[in-house]
Amino acid sequence: MIAQLELFSAPARPARIDEWFSGVLPDRDGMSAYVIMIRDAHDPAPPPKAALHSDRDKAPHLTLRTQSVCSAAFRLLVNDGAARTFNAMCVTIAGLTADICAGEVPEAALWSLVEEGAVAFSMAAPVLFRKC
Repeated sequence: MIAQLELFSAPARPARIDEWFSGVLPDRDGMSAYVIMIRDAHDPAPPPKAALHSDRDKAPHLTLRTQSVCSAAFRLLVNDGAARTFNAMCVTIAGLTADICAGEVPEAALWSLVEEGAVAFSMAAPVLFRKC
């Protein structure tokens, strides 16, 4: 009998540690700043891009700075108690993905709610946020 070895077998998914933190900010220096952008398989898809490129926003980072994506929008979103990634929140609120919103007004607004103690975050990737 010939057996075929699985070279790339799927590793067993480790159990998620259900620890939530609020009132304190995590280390976001260096590579740690990018962990918040990890998406979850259940994140909503961003709205489809327009077929014609002429009406597409060519500088979404700059547009984001002029919009009023503030902590009130995140506070309203987490009121249902569901845990979400930063990406899912950004798609829902602004129609943009986490890679565009990171380091901009939406990320600062979310972390301000964490610091205030209104929102908690998980330490395991993908980082989830929920109401305290």
